[in-house]
Amino acid sequence: MAHATAISELAECLFVSIKGTSRDDPAFRGHKEQTIEGLRDSGHARTNQFEVKERLEGLVEKFGVLNRDDLADALQLRLNELPTNSLYLPELLSLLLELSNGPFERNEYEPSEKLLQGNVVEDEPTWQDILDDDPLSEDGIWDDVKGGYHSSGDEAARDGDDYSDPTASTSATSFDEDDLNATARQHFVQPDLQLLEDIRLHQGDLRGANNSHALATFSELAVIREVITMLQGLPSCIFTTHEASGKVRYRGNCSIFTAQQSTLRHLLELLASCGTHLGFLRYWTQQKNEVAKFLQSMQSAVYGLLSILTIDLGSLAQRYISPMSEQVVSIAQCHAEIEDLTRPLVRLSEVIQNGTVLDAPILSRFGVIDALYDEACLAHRIGDQQIFITVLKPLLAGLQTYSRLVQHWVSTGGLPEGSQEYFFVRDENQDCVPSDVWHNRFVTNRTAEGQINAPQCVHPLLQRAFDTGKSRAFLVLLGDVDSALPPMNLTVSTVLESSTFEHLLSEDSLQSFDQLLLETLDTCLTAQAADSTLALLNAVLHDHGLLSTLKAIEFLYFSKDGGILQSFTETLFGRIDRRSKTWADPFMLTELAENTFGASSNVDMHLITVRTDSKKAPAASASEIKQLEHLEVGYALSWPVQNITRTNKLTIHAATFAFLLQVEYCSHLLHPQIFVLRRLPLQNPGQKLQATLRYALGLRNRLLWYLGVLRAHITMTCSLLHRQVTQQMNQADGIDAMASAWQDYETKLQTSLLLTRKLSPIRNAVIGILELCERCAPKLDFVLQDSSLYVNFTATVDEMDKALSFVVAGLRAVSRAGGEASLATLAENLDWKG
Repeated sequence: MAHATAISELAECLFVSIKGTSRDDPAFRGHKEQTIEGLRDSGHARTNQFEVKERLEGLVEKFGVLNRDDLADALQLRLNELPTNSLYLPELLSLLLELSNGPFERNEYEPSEKLLQGNVVEDEPTWQDILDDDPLSEDGIWDDVKGGYHSSGDEAARDGDDYSDPTASTSATSFDEDDLNATARQHFVQPDLQLLEDIRLHQGDLRGANNSHALATFSELAVIREVITMLQGLPSCIFTTHEASGKVRYRGNCSIFTAQQSTLRHLLELLASCGTHLGFLRYWTQQKNEVAKFLQSMQSAVYGLLSILTIDLGSLAQRYISPMSEQVVSIAQCHAEIEDLTRPLVRLSEVIQNGTVLDAPILSRFGVIDALYDEACLAHRIGDQQIFITVLKPLLAGLQTYSRLVQHWVSTGGLPEGSQEYFFVRDENQDCVPSDVWHNRFVTNRTAEGQINAPQCVHPLLQRAFDTGKSRAFLVLLGDVDSALPPMNLTVSTVLESSTFEHLLSEDSLQSFDQLLLETLDTCLTAQAADSTLALLNAVLHDHGLLSTLKAIEFLYFSKDGGILQSFTETLFGRIDRRSKTWADPFMLTELAENTFGASSNVDMHLITVRTDSKKAPAASASEIKQLEHLEVGYALSWPVQNITRTNKLTIHAATFAFLLQVEYCSHLLHPQIFVLRRLPLQNPGQKLQATLRYALGLRNRLLWYLGVLRAHITMTCSLLHRQVTQQMNQADGIDAMASAWQDYETKLQTSLLLTRKLSPIRNAVIGILELCERCAPKLDFVLQDSSLYVNFTATVDEMDKALSFVVAGLRAVSRAGGEASLATLAENLDWKG
């Protein structure tokens, strides 16, 4: 119990000193319990004593291999003297091993007796000490020097073969070209030509048979020798090789005693077909591909496979040249062994030929790598391990090289040099304006058939790689990252290894090769894509004003602050009421908007502009409602935000604001009449109002109700859609998602406010009622001023009813067809008969 209490107190002090968290913190108890559990868990705290023992034994063996038996014996002696019952001996030995640094290069073992007696080092004599004792200044000392290979004697005497044997040179003698030649002669062995006499005789017989085109009989050993020579790509006497295509053909003039001619012909033709496939591989590996770097990597991998085959064929030939035991020479057995050795490469040759033939169905710039991928998937599914491993090596070599190009694009946002023809991204417009760089500068490079110019096996990842690279390029333009970025920690060179794939597939026999390859490439891409996307979203949302622009839009266009809008409209409508010709002056309107909307902390007054569209402006005699329709309020957007909105103008928002101004202007025309109503003569409770006054008050009430419904629809719909798009922007996973959300938002805004071209008839009817309100306002004022005047409002009421019925029917039809709930609600409100 005391031990547990001590551990608890120590863990508590440890956590407080490291984390700096108070003991009163609610989360302190949970962290404390977690720390105590970690301290109690000591299942893996001890050093593996068997691993330490193996390392020490390996060190002893290493010293012996490196010819340091003194170190090996000394270490083994001390290991034998170690106690066997020590508890912490493995930890101590492991510590010593970790502290060791180059024991072979740095250790200089000396027996303990010498250490006890003291280390007495005797200086080795130098040439200067020798010359001091016995100077070379005596007379006649150089008179009888014999010429050697290091002597400066007669050069002509060295050209013969009867000069004296060279002697070993001392360390003070300098080596020149003559010394090297003389040393080489000591190791030169003259071959015994008699050993090759049998081969020469057979080759002479074969050449003679080829020249005479007559059937000749040879031994099976001679035929086997010629077959192996042909398979190694060397000239053969019984096979002919076409230099351009590498096709091998059997001459047909060879026979052996142990087989029928037809059987031998069939066997040698099969071997010639095998040689043809190998010849094609050799021919293909020698083709130059200066642009397609991934093909060079595949050619290198195939060349390595051919080199391994050459070694295997050499081992096969060695068994017949110098057999270790008695064996039967059989061309049939040799054919079986050769077929087993060459079967994977023959299939590889067929796959590569299918990928390079012009009229092949898999024709593309990546036909070879696509064909290898399909063959690797098929071989893995049917369990043909030999063909799978053989095809896998050139496939992964090509994918490694191509994936490095993709990784360069993903990491830096720049296109790799010299690979545009074979890369899946193309720089469409280097001089593209920054406001359109995301959508129109970089495009996917596609073939004439519309497919992405990349291997088929990486197609599922290319869209994300394309977006990630564009994000990097966008960040570089923003100045948030350096264009020269370090490579990813997890590179394709470390994961796209054939040995790694073989190991993973052997551990999980149910996993398919295509799934494993896709997961491996996806792992390399995910880390970099997440970093780039998060950095870009943070930069666009916060650093470059997307969220601040959304807030400004809500205050400027959607009347979130009604007091600011009222201040703007009162001044504007006052100028209109005075019939001032300069009320539409853009400079005065911009100044008014800056002084009113700029008072809000969410709106930057320097970004506001107000103007009238001169191209669409109505005539001067047109109604004020028509003139207000062409009033445009603009708000400047930064170029990163323009890549999301796809434009530098908020045209739909300006039309929404103009619609709201039209409604507010009609309310302004009817608003002063309330003061006139207060001056009407009081009537007796039982006396009815005059008919004209009743019609006027009823029409005014209906117009005010109509304007209230429109105002509520505009403000509530805009507020709801704006809240939704702001939430979508915060949750978006990229610029494309933001642009798509913004496009949907503008589409819904257009439809809900009847701003699209298809809904123009309904909108014209809605605006017609507003113009009716503008025309009726003076008449209502006259009637309310003098109730004795007679004004016929029947035609006006009928016109309004007719227009309103058309609007309600149109809104219901549109809501049923498009599912717009806001339009259905507007129709229900306008059709209310209360």
